[in-house]
Parts: sequence; C-alpha cells; structure tokens
Amino acid sequence: QTITVEDNQDPAWDNLPADMTVGCSATIQDDYETWLNSISGTDNCGTPIVTHNAPVSVSCPDTIEVTFVLTDACGNSISATATFIVETTLHILEDSDSDILIFPNPTKNHIYIKGLKNESQMEVFNIAGQKVLSRQIRNEKRIEFDLNSGLYIIKLISGDRTTIKKLIIK
Repeated sequence: QTITVEDNQDPAWDNLPADMTVGCSATIQDDYETWLNSISGTDNCGTPIVTHNAPVSVSCPDTIEVTFVLTDACGNSISATATFIVETTLHILEDSDSDILIFPNPTKNHIYIKGLKNESQMEVFNIAGQKVLSRQIRNEKRIEFDLNSGLYIIKLISGDRTTIKKLIIK
C-alpha cells in the first residue's frame, strides 16, 4: 500500500514586505541589503525560501519596486510587492515658522502640535532619513507614538505649506 501526502498549503509571511524610504547617505546600499534580507516566512513543510527580482545595487535618487516570492519545499508559493525609495536629501533645516509649536519637546511617547490651520499630514523621519511614522493630524490633539530615543525630524504638510521641526525622544 502506498500513502501519498500532498501539501497544497501556501507558506506564510513572518515579515511581510513593506515600503521603505531612506535619504541619500553613505549607508544606502547597506540599508537596501538589510531591507531585502529582512523578509522571511514559515511553512508546515520546512523552511520556505525568499526570492526577489531586485537589482544588486541602489543609487541616489532611486525608486525600486521589488516582488518577493516565498516558496516552500513542496512548490507552493505566495508573493508580495514593496518599494524601496531613496530620496535625494531630507530637508532637515528647522523651519523658523514660530506660529507652529510642538510640545513637549523632548518627550517620551506623545506630542501636541499647536498652530496648524487645517488637518495636516505628519511624517516623522529618523536621523538616517527613514520615514518611521506617517499620519493625519489635527491642531492641538494628542499624538501618541512608540519611537526609540533619539533625534527625529517632523515634516508637517498642510495644503501647499510644509513645515519642518526637530523632535527629541527621551
């Protein structure tokens, strides 16, 4: 008697590919390779293999759309697409716009922003230029976040106006 076991269950992502934006720096190639190698998955049929169609190197500026494929030992696979973006330079000069205030600064896990005229888009970048947070905000509402300690750049976009502020997380 012959018993045949057939696996038709797809593997699953542990770390689903996600878009990443970095600023031009001496470490963009390392950032790119770390991003490519951070994708992994699991399966009931052994450890699946991640492949992708990414070019070997990245330049500045650059936008690379990568398709990741997760394949198990039985040939089942799933795919996902993510984009790696290298922006020319993250503008980090603090805007002298004194009518927009961010407080408390330094802080641990929340801020308030006062002086916004309309609902705004807030983008937060770490010192390496990677976007770590993006959300819609309103004037004087408490904004909660969970970021590691360090220096961050906040970019506030409201209509045709962009304001840059520094933020220190304790």
